[in-house]
Amino acid sequence: MTRWGGRGRRGEAAAGRLAPPPPGPQGPPELAEQCCQLHAFCRSVQRAPQVRGAARQRQDRNQSIMSKLVYSISKRLNRLRPFPSLVSRRGATFLLDPRDWIDNRLIAGAPFENEQLAFAEKLVRDERLTTFFDIGANFGLYTVLLGRLPQIDRIIAFEPVRRSFAQLMGNVFANELSAKVDAHQIALGSTSAEATIHIDPRSHGLARIDLAGADRDLSVFSQSETISVRRFDDIVSLRSQRCLVKIDVEGAVAGVLAGMQRFLASNDVWLQIELLDSELSAVPSLLAEANFREFARIDRDTYFRKVS
Repeated sequence: MTRWGGRGRRGEAAAGRLAPPPPGPQGPPELAEQCCQLHAFCRSVQRAPQVRGAARQRQDRNQSIMSKLVYSISKRLNRLRPFPSLVSRRGATFLLDPRDWIDNRLIAGAPFENEQLAFAEKLVRDERLTTFFDIGANFGLYTVLLGRLPQIDRIIAFEPVRRSFAQLMGNVFANELSAKVDAHQIALGSTSAEATIHIDPRSHGLARIDLAGADRDLSVFSQSETISVRRFDDIVSLRSQRCLVKIDVEGAVAGVLAGMQRFLASNDVWLQIELLDSELSAVPSLLAEANFREFARIDRDTYFRKVS
């Protein structure tokens, strides 16, 4: 089983190499100048001659500290940007909200799920996957970046939060993916119903239906919406397709899987699932009953495939 490093969606450590500074941050000129100077200094630290032993460890530590400082300053400057911000990142165009935690991180050029995205792209290429399902799509990071791959000819995305769904559709349009992406403003579960989803306005990607399993102060979920919940199998009727399915639903994985048993049985499926601590036992057991086994793990994302 492959295990990759721990730079995931929560507390992702700064990578050893800095991304280029975000173009044109808007804010006080003196702060922007200080940010550019600090970035230049960090680049000089990274280009220092390589050393060994304890000196190498100190050099690596200094590079990491400098990276974190640059990203911290960049994120603060980004909050002064106008809303919304249209930025180019990772070869794509994104409509982002500087006030949102994940959006701000992407604007700043900070690492966010780099390893997971690289692994997903590798799976698409190596396993000749043609269909991608983005369950819990948020603003569409995976939908856009995987949608740009020539191997992927169809994407079906699900995002129940009204604001995030609007942002998702804006990013689909901005990247000319409308012909490839079919998006649904619903949540997925074991039964069809209506539910209340609780939202942290500073990080919309962490919206959740069940607050009982939240590992955060519940007071941050200061907004809520009524949403529709549907069974996956009532919406998707594909058969004999080679598919990648990403599930990021903040503790609701078991319900999603319970509603897609027909799909899992009738297609060649690779799964990327964000598992919370409370799901680490139950979800693999549920998938084992459907003949799926874990084959890789990156931070909180676990990968499963069907075994013959």
